[in-house]
Amino acid sequence: MSTSLWSRSLQASTSYSPSLYRVVPSRRCLHASASVFAKKKSKGPANPEAMSIPDAVQLLKAIEVTRPDNAIELHVKTQFKKGESAVLRGRLAMPRDPRTGEDKILVFCELDQVDNATAAGATWCGGAELVADVLEGKIVPTICLATPGMLPTIARLARTLGPKGLMPNVKRGTVNTNVVQAIQEAKGAFTWRGDKLGGVRAKVGRIHYPTEDIEKNVMAFLQNVRNGGGSRTASYDKGKTYEILKVHMSSTQGPGIELRDIRY
Repeated sequence: MSTSLWSRSLQASTSYSPSLYRVVPSRRCLHASASVFAKKKSKGPANPEAMSIPDAVQLLKAIEVTRPDNAIELHVKTQFKKGESAVLRGRLAMPRDPRTGEDKILVFCELDQVDNATAAGATWCGGAELVADVLEGKIVPTICLATPGMLPTIARLARTLGPKGLMPNVKRGTVNTNVVQAIQEAKGAFTWRGDKLGGVRAKVGRIHYPTEDIEKNVMAFLQNVRNGGGSRTASYDKGKTYEILKVHMSSTQGPGIELRDIRY
């Protein structure tokens, strides 16, 4: 090797950059991270503008005095424990149904139960002959029930009814051997579903309802949410409870009011 090549090989590389070898400390090594995260989890001071349920209802009634049929809605923020699903769902029949329309009940059952289902209040009832009508949009139910023996027959409706939360499911209580009992339990009940952030919304009354009826509906709904959807067949996670962080009440054209002194 020539002298010039040897001397050039001993020179320091000009491509070296200190930034490429800079060591960035991991977040786990920072002693302040624990206290920072603790502050984020704290609930903070109570809202001085929060109201009790009767006071919030009276305020919304005053704002919506010319619109007595407007709905009163509840917005619930829940806290989930680590490792649990962030999506809650359930069914509930409130003491006073806040909905204005009637349910359209579709029942998939065997031929010998069709007459009983019709007498109990089913809008449509039958077997495989109804599957095509559902797929074509000729039948649009608000509640769908089925007997266990009909589940293989209606399996192809999963893509149609599933996204709407209408696909019969044992855990939801919409699959029952006794169709009359299933229809009676489904009447007046509505299905609610939380979002990925733990928020749940539901109508709990109308402006013209007495304050006592609205308060009963609020407490029934909060208890149902806390139980993860219900204490019996409505819950996906039986026996678990969920912490309710905040509750807001609003109307169709009224403001959102945070509620205090919530007991459930």
